[in-house]
Amino acid sequence: MNQKGLANIILVGIIILVALVFLWPKEYRPRYSYLDESGDKAAREYVCFGFTYTSGGGELPGDPGLTHYCLGFPFQKSTIPQDAQTTQTPTPTPAPIDPTANWKTYTNTQYGFEVKIPTDWTVDGSSSANELFFYSSISKKENDARASRCKDPAVRENEALECSQRNIDMYFTNTTYGNNGNKKEVINGVTWTVLEGENSGWQYEAKQNGKSYHFALTYLPENKGRLVEFLSTFKFTK
Repeated sequence: MNQKGLANIILVGIIILVALVFLWPKEYRPRYSYLDESGDKAAREYVCFGFTYTSGGGELPGDPGLTHYCLGFPFQKSTIPQDAQTTQTPTPTPAPIDPTANWKTYTNTQYGFEVKIPTDWTVDGSSSANELFFYSSISKKENDARASRCKDPAVRENEALECSQRNIDMYFTNTTYGNNGNKKEVINGVTWTVLEGENSGWQYEAKQNGKSYHFALTYLPENKGRLVEFLSTFKFTK
């Protein structure tokens, strides 16, 4: 093959190669992109006519557009066309979970109120002292076991204090304790006077038609929030 023929072949090859560069889909053209935006020392991804490889951060210092080539063509920094940009959909903020959503409604027609309580709770209103005792299933089981054991005279004699006690998860009385609290909280539209202390426990008292509605829990840190959960469902019915 003479030099003229070789030159023609080389010229045709160059023309084809140049045409490929301009006609080749954009996503396959020589380009590079940073895998993060920390600068030249960041790891990069290179694309050379469909072939992709990655360089580690710091291995190839300087501007790849000047020092690295794909079949003789310099890599260009990748740009994302406006019409190809992905719109980021904001993540919706989850709605707050209502811990009382699956509770049952307890209604007391004698005192004129309703409140939601956990489904396994029971209410004892047998006392004649204008009071109600709220028990969880666990507390009721423990109280029943204590009452059964204390039927034995010997147990009552040796465990008199234990036999006189019972587990109560929440207490209500329709008469005021006589305490004067100076802190007020409005919960579900009802204004409560807050009484608290290691000896008195957490106590919230509201007034309606000259009567007191007094709820109490033992003075444990978590019980304040627990009592507020109950009172967030409280309503007067008369």
